[in-house]
Amino acid sequence: MYKSKFTLIVLSSLLLLVVSTAFAGPKITKIKLSQDVKDGYYVVALDSSDPWGSISSMTLKGIWINPDTDSGDKNTTISGAAAPGTLMPTAVSAAGMLNAGGKSVYPAILMSFPDKSASNPLFPEAGTIEYELSKLLTENLIDNANDTVDKISVNKTNIDLNRAIPAGTEVKFTVDMDGEPLHALAITGGTNTEDIVKPEEVTYDTTGNGTLTFKTTTFGTTNAAGQTLNSTVSFLLVTNSQGNFTNSQGESDTLRIIIQTNHWGGDIVPFPMMTDGTIGTVETMCGITAYGPVGESREIYFFFPNDAIDPVFGSGSNFQPSDLAMFLDSQQQDAGSVTLEYPVTKLGKVGTVASASYTFSATSGRAARSEGSEKNVSVGIRSDAEVCVMKDLDGDRKAGLAEVIDILQTLTESETSGETR
Repeated sequence: MYKSKFTLIVLSSLLLLVVSTAFAGPKITKIKLSQDVKDGYYVVALDSSDPWGSISSMTLKGIWINPDTDSGDKNTTISGAAAPGTLMPTAVSAAGMLNAGGKSVYPAILMSFPDKSASNPLFPEAGTIEYELSKLLTENLIDNANDTVDKISVNKTNIDLNRAIPAGTEVKFTVDMDGEPLHALAITGGTNTEDIVKPEEVTYDTTGNGTLTFKTTTFGTTNAAGQTLNSTVSFLLVTNSQGNFTNSQGESDTLRIIIQTNHWGGDIVPFPMMTDGTIGTVETMCGITAYGPVGESREIYFFFPNDAIDPVFGSGSNFQPSDLAMFLDSQQQDAGSVTLEYPVTKLGKVGTVASASYTFSATSGRAARSEGSEKNVSVGIRSDAEVCVMKDLDGDRKAGLAEVIDILQTLTESETSGETR
């Protein structure tokens, strides 16, 4: 499995890209909040594919939500001290999402920046966008348990949205897919069990370039390093460079898997299939490994369409929706600890919803990533272990005597036919 670069890779481009580049890929075109941004602050999804525009203009591009407003799109006019003409001019544009590692994995995260009205009168430069950008990668850094993400330093103040919008703020994203197939949507959002088993609203319109909309909420959490995030939200798209697969009706199609959890994205190693450029995985599980404080629990939600079973688990498996089960580490969870719903329709697909809590346990049986109190837990949805039989002769979905006899007979017949030749 590949360790996908998650959420914060979007920030690496902030200082590395200083020239305009032609960009193709999903773009955030609108953000709608359930309440206004606090006076004196902006909420923004930066255009991570080309944040600066060009060296001459030094334009910080993206979708901006102004103070005292609740939405922004690619046509929003920026108000206040961040408007064009200041030291650090900004510009509204679709927020292009940087392709992380060339694997068609696109992460995005909301950030906050202050208006000059929030600056300290004794230090006028402090508290401005210009000042915070200069400290973005050098001060108040957040630690990440995902070693890929941890290579990117970032100021926790900007990704903790609490000064601009509190935890529990609903956020609706609209994404132009730019013609790329939607295979997986991974969301770090939701504040509790009730709203983690959303998105309440999620649509995927395949006409034109394709448009994805979904709603989640900002949430608070403690990461594996013991740092507190009061209000944060991010998401990741897996589109897969090889394109679509052919469904049972012989049509070109997309998987449309949804994974959602309320834990800090930098402490998560996601296991979506297709990150190696192909659909399918050598394992029979898709999900995450998450690192966090011992004893604390989080929630996780999966939507797994029927049409995704064969491409992910293998067309010869004959797995049925009823065979899907939730696993924590290597243990299948019983019905009392997991909510399984079928049939459920999302993103135009019929599938299974599975949701459960997972706990970072000192007795997990899995080694901690590094020294300290953090532990990890793997959680995902996969086929029931008892049905992992490619050749089920007697219909019991278990490897038993009938299958062994058949295998032995097949081997004997092969040897005999070989001698005859």
